Amino acid sequence: NAGATSLSTSSIGTITLNGKATGIWNAVRIGEAGLVAGTGLISLTGTSLYSGSYDGVRLEGTTSINTSGALTINGTGGSAHYGVWMSGTGSINAAGDITINGQNTSTNWGVYLDNGYNIKTTAGNISLTGSGAGGIYSYANLLAGNAATPTSGGGITVNATANSSSYGLEVTTSSLVSYGPISLTGTSAGAHGVIVHGANAKVQSASGITINGAGTWGLTLYDNAIIQSTGGNIGITANGTTGGLYIDSTIGHILASNMTVAPTTATPTAGGTLTINASTSSSGQGALIYNGSLISYGAMSLTTRGRGGSQGLYVGGTGAFKSVGDLTIDAATTGASWGMQLESGRVIQSTAGNVSVTGVGDYGVYMNGSIVASNDTA
Repeated sequence: NAGATSLSTSSIGTITLNGKATGIWNAVRIGEAGLVAGTGLISLTGTSLYSGSYDGVRLEGTTSINTSGALTINGTGGSAHYGVWMSGTGSINAAGDITINGQNTSTNWGVYLDNGYNIKTTAGNISLTGSGAGGIYSYANLLAGNAATPTSGGGITVNATANSSSYGLEVTTSSLVSYGPISLTGTSAGAHGVIVHGANAKVQSASGITINGAGTWGLTLYDNAIIQSTGGNIGITANGTTGGLYIDSTIGHILASNMTVAPTTATPTAGGTLTINASTSSSGQGALIYNGSLISYGAMSLTTRGRGGSQGLYVGGTGAFKSVGDLTIDAATTGASWGMQLESGRVIQSTAGNVSVTGVGDYGVYMNGSIVASNDTA
Protein backbone atom coordinates (compact mmCIF):
# COMPACT_ATOMS: atom_id res chain seq x y z
CA ASN A 1 0.00 0.00 0.00
CA ALA A 2 1.26 3.45 -0.88
CA GLY A 3 3.13 4.80 2.10
CA ALA A 4 1.52 2.29 4.46
CA THR A 5 3.48 0.87 7.38
CA SER A 6 5.05 -2.31 6.11
CA LEU A 7 7.55 -2.84 8.93
CA SER A 8 7.40 -1.37 12.42
CA THR A 9 8.76 -1.67 15.91
CA SER A 10 8.12 0.19 19.13
CA SER A 11 10.08 1.46 22.14
CA ILE A 12 13.81 0.68 21.78
CA GLY A 13 13.32 -2.03 19.17
CA THR A 14 15.49 -1.78 16.07
CA ILE A 15 14.93 -2.43 12.39
CA THR A 16 17.87 -3.83 10.42
CA LEU A 17 17.80 -4.67 6.72
CA ASN A 18 20.90 -6.05 5.01
CA GLY A 19 20.87 -6.90 1.32
CA LYS A 20 23.39 -8.06 -1.26
CA ALA A 21 23.06 -7.94 -5.04
CA THR A 22 24.89 -10.70 -6.89
CA GLY A 23 23.27 -9.80 -10.24
CA ILE A 24 22.03 -6.74 -12.05
CA TRP A 25 19.34 -5.58 -9.61
CA ASN A 26 19.33 -3.65 -6.30
CA ALA A 27 20.72 -4.84 -3.00
CA VAL A 28 17.92 -3.13 -0.98
CA ARG A 29 14.89 -1.68 -2.76
CA ILE A 30 11.86 -0.26 -0.93
CA GLY A 31 8.95 1.08 -2.97
CA GLU A 32 5.56 2.37 -1.83
CA ALA A 33 6.13 1.26 1.76
CA GLY A 34 6.82 2.60 5.22
CA LEU A 35 9.23 1.87 8.07
CA VAL A 36 8.30 3.03 11.59
CA ALA A 37 10.37 2.75 14.78
CA GLY A 38 10.23 4.05 18.35
CA THR A 39 13.57 5.23 19.69
CA GLY A 40 15.50 2.30 18.25
CA LEU A 41 17.90 2.49 15.32
CA ILE A 42 16.75 1.87 11.75
CA SER A 43 19.64 0.52 9.70
CA LEU A 44 19.61 -0.18 5.94
CA THR A 45 22.70 -1.67 4.29
CA GLY A 46 22.87 -2.67 0.65
CA THR A 47 25.96 -3.97 -1.12
CA SER A 48 26.35 -4.66 -4.82
CA LEU A 49 28.65 -7.62 -5.35
CA TYR A 50 28.27 -7.46 -9.13
CA SER A 51 29.95 -4.57 -10.95
CA GLY A 52 27.01 -4.02 -13.32
CA SER A 53 24.23 -3.94 -10.72
CA TYR A 54 21.87 -1.11 -9.86
CA ASP A 55 21.59 0.64 -6.48
CA GLY A 56 23.00 -0.37 -3.14
CA VAL A 57 19.97 1.13 -1.35
CA ARG A 58 16.96 2.43 -3.29
CA LEU A 59 13.96 4.24 -1.77
CA GLU A 60 11.26 5.29 -4.21
CA GLY A 61 7.64 6.24 -4.70
CA THR A 62 5.82 7.15 -1.49
CA THR A 63 8.24 5.25 0.73
CA SER A 64 8.53 6.87 4.15
CA ILE A 65 10.74 6.31 7.17
CA ASN A 66 9.59 7.65 10.55
CA THR A 67 11.51 7.20 13.78
CA SER A 68 12.04 8.89 17.13
CA GLY A 69 15.54 7.46 17.06
CA ALA A 70 18.34 7.42 14.51
CA LEU A 71 18.61 6.25 10.92
CA THR A 72 21.65 4.84 9.13
CA ILE A 73 21.78 4.05 5.40
CA ASN A 74 24.85 2.52 3.74
CA GLY A 75 24.81 1.63 0.06
CA THR A 76 27.38 0.44 -2.45
CA GLY A 77 26.12 0.46 -6.03
CA GLY A 78 27.21 -0.85 -9.39
CA SER A 79 27.76 0.81 -12.74
CA ALA A 80 24.07 0.72 -13.69
CA HIS A 81 23.06 3.20 -10.96
CA TYR A 82 23.96 4.75 -7.59
CA GLY A 83 25.26 3.84 -4.16
CA VAL A 84 22.15 5.32 -2.50
CA TRP A 85 19.16 6.59 -4.51
CA MET A 86 16.07 8.31 -3.11
CA SER A 87 13.32 9.37 -5.48
CA GLY A 88 9.61 10.11 -5.36
CA THR A 89 7.21 11.81 -2.98
CA GLY A 90 8.31 9.98 0.16
CA SER A 91 10.15 11.39 3.14
CA ILE A 92 12.43 10.67 6.07
CA ASN A 93 11.45 12.02 9.49
CA ALA A 94 13.61 11.35 12.55
CA ALA A 95 14.33 12.80 15.96
CA GLY A 96 17.87 11.44 16.11
CA ASP A 97 20.85 11.48 13.77
CA ILE A 98 20.47 10.66 10.08
CA THR A 99 23.55 9.16 8.44
CA ILE A 100 23.68 8.35 4.72
CA ASN A 101 26.74 6.86 3.05
CA GLY A 102 26.79 5.96 -0.64
CA GLN A 103 29.71 4.53 -2.59
CA ASN A 104 30.06 3.75 -6.28
CA THR A 105 33.42 2.77 -7.69
CA SER A 106 32.07 2.63 -11.25
CA THR A 107 30.54 5.34 -13.45
CA ASN A 108 27.82 6.89 -11.29
CA TRP A 109 27.05 8.95 -8.18
CA GLY A 110 27.71 7.83 -4.64
CA VAL A 111 24.48 9.44 -3.34
CA TYR A 112 21.63 10.66 -5.57
CA LEU A 113 18.73 12.45 -3.85
CA ASP A 114 16.03 13.22 -6.41
CA ASN A 115 12.60 14.80 -6.95
CA GLY A 116 12.63 17.19 -4.01
CA TYR A 117 12.86 14.34 -1.48
CA ASN A 118 12.38 15.54 2.12
CA ILE A 119 14.87 14.51 4.81
CA LYS A 120 14.35 15.92 8.30
CA THR A 121 15.57 15.44 11.86
CA THR A 122 14.11 17.59 14.60
CA ALA A 123 16.90 17.18 17.16
CA GLY A 124 19.78 15.28 15.56
CA ASN A 125 22.45 15.83 12.94
CA ILE A 126 22.41 14.96 9.25
CA SER A 127 25.55 13.45 7.74
CA LEU A 128 25.97 12.67 4.04
CA THR A 129 29.00 10.94 2.55
CA GLY A 130 29.21 10.08 -1.12
CA SER A 131 31.96 8.89 -3.43
CA GLY A 132 31.85 7.87 -7.07
CA ALA A 133 32.21 9.29 -10.56
CA GLY A 134 30.05 11.99 -8.98
CA GLY A 135 30.00 12.49 -5.24
CA ILE A 136 26.57 13.68 -4.03
CA TYR A 137 23.66 15.01 -6.09
CA SER A 138 21.11 16.74 -3.86
CA TYR A 139 17.77 17.71 -5.35
CA ALA A 140 16.33 17.21 -1.87
CA ASN A 141 15.28 19.36 1.05
CA LEU A 142 17.38 18.66 4.14
CA LEU A 143 16.33 20.12 7.48
CA ALA A 144 18.17 19.68 10.79
CA GLY A 145 15.90 21.64 13.08
CA ASN A 146 12.57 21.88 14.81
CA ALA A 147 10.91 24.09 12.16
CA ALA A 148 11.41 25.53 8.68
CA THR A 149 13.17 28.44 10.38
CA PRO A 150 14.64 26.45 13.25
CA THR A 151 15.16 27.67 16.80
CA SER A 152 16.81 24.42 17.90
CA GLY A 153 18.27 21.30 16.34
CA GLY A 154 21.44 19.85 14.94
CA GLY A 155 23.83 20.49 12.07
CA ILE A 156 24.50 19.19 8.57
CA THR A 157 27.80 17.68 7.41
CA VAL A 158 28.43 16.70 3.77
CA ASN A 159 31.55 15.04 2.37
CA ALA A 160 31.43 14.41 -1.37
CA THR A 161 34.14 13.08 -3.67
CA ALA A 162 33.98 12.72 -7.46
CA ASN A 163 36.72 10.69 -9.07
CA SER A 164 35.74 11.67 -12.61
CA SER A 165 34.27 14.61 -14.55
CA SER A 166 31.13 15.03 -12.44
CA TYR A 167 30.59 17.46 -9.56
CA GLY A 168 31.80 16.69 -6.07
CA LEU A 169 28.67 18.14 -4.41
CA GLU A 170 25.75 19.42 -6.48
CA VAL A 171 22.91 21.22 -4.67
CA THR A 172 20.17 21.96 -7.17
CA THR A 173 16.70 23.51 -6.81
CA SER A 174 16.60 22.52 -3.16
CA SER A 175 17.70 23.52 0.34
CA LEU A 176 20.00 22.58 3.19
CA VAL A 177 18.75 24.27 6.37
CA SER A 178 19.93 23.73 9.95
CA TYR A 179 19.97 25.29 13.37
CA GLY A 180 23.46 23.97 14.05
CA PRO A 181 26.52 24.48 11.86
CA ILE A 182 26.76 23.35 8.25
CA SER A 183 29.97 21.89 6.83
CA LEU A 184 30.23 21.13 3.10
CA THR A 185 33.26 19.51 1.51
CA GLY A 186 33.25 18.73 -2.20
CA THR A 187 36.14 17.48 -4.32
CA SER A 188 36.10 16.64 -8.02
CA ALA A 189 38.79 15.31 -10.33
CA GLY A 190 37.24 16.97 -13.39
CA ALA A 191 34.40 19.41 -12.52
CA HIS A 192 33.33 21.86 -9.82
CA GLY A 193 34.00 20.86 -6.24
CA VAL A 194 30.77 22.40 -4.90
CA ILE A 195 28.00 23.87 -7.08
CA VAL A 196 24.77 25.47 -5.82
CA HIS A 197 22.19 26.31 -8.49
CA GLY A 198 18.58 26.09 -9.61
CA ALA A 199 15.43 27.90 -8.50
CA ASN A 200 15.27 28.50 -4.72
CA ALA A 201 18.61 26.81 -4.06
CA LYS A 202 19.65 27.66 -0.51
CA VAL A 203 22.21 26.71 2.14
CA GLN A 204 21.26 28.31 5.47
CA SER A 205 22.36 27.88 9.08
CA ALA A 206 21.72 29.74 12.31
CA SER A 207 25.16 28.76 13.64
CA GLY A 208 27.79 29.12 10.92
CA ILE A 209 28.80 27.61 7.58
CA THR A 210 32.11 26.12 6.43
CA ILE A 211 32.67 25.22 2.76
CA ASN A 212 35.73 23.57 1.27
CA GLY A 213 35.62 23.03 -2.48
CA ALA A 214 38.27 21.75 -4.88
CA GLY A 215 37.97 20.90 -8.56
CA THR A 216 38.09 22.78 -11.85
CA TRP A 217 36.36 25.51 -9.81
CA GLY A 218 36.21 25.21 -6.05
CA LEU A 219 32.76 26.78 -5.41
CA THR A 220 30.24 28.03 -7.98
CA LEU A 221 26.86 29.76 -7.54
CA TYR A 222 24.11 30.27 -10.12
CA ASP A 223 20.40 31.12 -10.43
CA ASN A 224 20.08 33.46 -7.44
CA ALA A 225 21.43 30.80 -5.07
CA ILE A 226 21.90 31.87 -1.45
CA ILE A 227 24.44 30.78 1.16
CA GLN A 228 23.50 32.40 4.48
CA SER A 229 24.43 32.13 8.13
CA THR A 230 21.98 34.13 10.23
CA GLY A 231 23.95 33.81 13.46
CA GLY A 232 27.47 32.50 12.92
CA ASN A 233 30.56 32.89 10.79
CA ILE A 234 31.03 31.79 7.18
CA GLY A 235 34.37 30.38 6.09
CA ILE A 236 34.95 29.42 2.45
CA THR A 237 38.01 27.83 0.89
CA ALA A 238 37.70 27.41 -2.88
CA ASN A 239 40.58 26.03 -4.93
CA GLY A 240 40.46 25.06 -8.58
CA THR A 241 42.55 24.37 -11.63
CA THR A 242 40.71 27.03 -13.70
CA GLY A 243 39.43 29.28 -10.89
CA GLY A 244 38.59 29.41 -7.21
CA LEU A 245 35.20 31.06 -6.51
CA TYR A 246 32.73 31.71 -9.35
CA ILE A 247 29.45 33.63 -9.00
CA ASP A 248 27.57 33.60 -12.29
CA SER A 249 25.75 36.42 -14.07
CA THR A 250 22.53 34.63 -13.06
CA ILE A 251 23.44 35.78 -9.54
CA GLY A 252 24.58 34.20 -6.27
CA HIS A 253 24.83 35.54 -2.73
CA ILE A 254 26.97 34.80 0.34
CA LEU A 255 25.58 36.39 3.51
CA ALA A 256 26.73 36.39 7.14
CA SER A 257 23.69 38.34 8.22
CA ASN A 258 20.63 38.02 10.46
CA MET A 259 18.41 39.70 7.89
CA THR A 260 15.78 37.39 6.42
CA VAL A 261 13.75 40.16 4.78
CA ALA A 262 15.60 41.51 1.71
CA PRO A 263 18.74 39.66 2.90
CA THR A 264 20.73 40.36 -0.27
CA THR A 265 20.57 44.16 0.16
CA ALA A 266 19.76 44.95 3.83
CA THR A 267 22.50 46.00 6.24
CA PRO A 268 22.63 43.40 9.04
CA THR A 269 22.12 44.25 12.70
CA ALA A 270 23.73 41.00 13.89
CA GLY A 271 25.62 38.06 12.47
CA GLY A 272 29.08 36.69 11.99
CA THR A 273 32.19 37.21 9.90
CA LEU A 274 32.74 36.26 6.26
CA THR A 275 36.13 34.83 5.25
CA ILE A 276 36.87 33.73 1.69
CA ASN A 277 40.11 32.18 0.47
CA ALA A 278 39.96 31.49 -3.26
CA SER A 279 42.75 30.50 -5.62
CA THR A 280 43.57 28.77 -8.88
CA SER A 281 46.49 26.44 -9.37
CA SER A 282 46.76 26.66 -13.15
CA SER A 283 44.91 29.56 -14.81
CA GLY A 284 41.93 31.85 -14.26
CA GLN A 285 40.67 34.14 -11.52
CA GLY A 286 41.00 33.54 -7.83
CA ALA A 287 37.45 34.87 -7.47
CA LEU A 288 35.18 35.85 -10.37
CA ILE A 289 31.98 37.61 -9.24
CA TYR A 290 29.80 38.55 -12.19
CA ASN A 291 26.65 39.37 -10.24
CA GLY A 292 25.51 39.09 -6.63
CA SER A 293 26.07 40.11 -3.03
CA LEU A 294 28.65 39.55 -0.31
CA ILE A 295 27.40 40.85 3.06
CA SER A 296 28.58 40.41 6.65
CA TYR A 297 27.87 41.90 10.04
CA GLY A 298 31.31 41.04 11.34
CA ALA A 299 34.59 41.55 9.54
CA MET A 300 34.84 40.51 5.90
CA SER A 301 38.10 39.17 4.49
CA LEU A 302 38.84 38.07 0.92
CA THR A 303 42.17 36.55 -0.07
CA THR A 304 42.25 35.67 -3.76
CA ARG A 305 44.98 34.42 -6.07
CA GLY A 306 44.75 34.32 -9.87
CA ARG A 307 47.09 33.05 -12.55
CA GLY A 308 47.84 33.55 -16.21
CA GLY A 309 46.21 36.58 -17.78
CA SER A 310 43.41 36.67 -15.21
CA GLN A 311 42.62 38.82 -12.20
CA GLY A 312 43.10 37.87 -8.59
CA LEU A 313 39.61 39.27 -7.94
CA TYR A 314 37.05 40.47 -10.49
CA VAL A 315 33.79 42.12 -9.32
CA GLY A 316 31.12 43.31 -11.76
CA GLY A 317 27.37 43.42 -12.26
CA THR A 318 25.07 44.48 -9.44
CA GLY A 319 24.56 43.64 -5.78
CA ALA A 320 25.76 44.66 -2.34
CA PHE A 321 29.39 44.21 -1.28
CA LYS A 322 29.45 45.39 2.32
CA SER A 323 30.28 44.67 5.92
CA VAL A 324 29.48 46.41 9.17
CA GLY A 325 32.90 45.47 10.54
CA ASP A 326 36.28 45.87 8.86
CA LEU A 327 36.60 44.86 5.21
CA THR A 328 39.91 43.53 3.89
CA ILE A 329 40.76 42.49 0.35
CA ASP A 330 44.10 40.92 -0.58
CA ALA A 331 44.02 40.12 -4.31
CA ALA A 332 46.95 39.09 -6.49
CA THR A 333 47.73 37.40 -9.78
CA THR A 334 50.93 36.03 -11.28
CA GLY A 335 50.03 37.07 -14.82
CA ALA A 336 49.52 40.11 -17.02
CA SER A 337 46.37 41.37 -15.38
CA TRP A 338 44.99 43.36 -12.45
CA GLY A 339 45.30 42.19 -8.88
CA MET A 340 41.73 43.47 -8.37
CA GLN A 341 39.34 44.73 -11.02
CA LEU A 342 36.13 46.52 -9.94
CA GLU A 343 33.57 47.15 -12.67
CA SER A 344 29.99 48.32 -13.33
CA GLY A 345 30.02 51.06 -10.70
CA ARG A 346 30.09 48.49 -7.91
CA VAL A 347 30.53 49.80 -4.34
CA ILE A 348 32.73 48.07 -1.78
CA GLN A 349 31.64 49.34 1.63
CA SER A 350 32.18 49.01 5.36
CA THR A 351 29.42 50.87 7.19
CA ALA A 352 31.27 51.07 10.53
CA GLY A 353 34.80 49.74 10.07
CA ASN A 354 37.96 50.22 8.06
CA VAL A 355 38.49 49.19 4.44
CA SER A 356 41.83 47.85 3.20
CA VAL A 357 42.39 46.85 -0.44
CA THR A 358 45.62 45.40 -1.83
CA GLY A 359 45.97 44.48 -5.49
CA VAL A 360 49.14 42.91 -6.90
CA GLY A 361 49.82 41.87 -10.47
CA ASP A 362 51.28 43.35 -13.61
CA TYR A 363 48.73 46.03 -12.66
CA GLY A 364 47.42 46.73 -9.17
CA VAL A 365 43.80 47.88 -8.70
CA TYR A 366 41.38 48.92 -11.45
CA MET A 367 38.34 50.85 -10.25
CA ASN A 368 35.19 51.53 -12.20
CA GLY A 369 33.34 51.86 -8.91
CA SER A 370 33.80 53.07 -5.34
CA ILE A 371 35.41 52.05 -2.06
CA VAL A 372 33.56 53.49 0.94
CA ALA A 373 34.26 53.47 4.68
CA SER A 374 31.02 55.10 5.79
CA ASN A 375 27.38 54.33 6.47
CA ASP A 376 26.50 56.62 3.53
CA THR A 377 27.33 55.95 -0.12
CA ALA A 378 25.92 59.23 -1.45
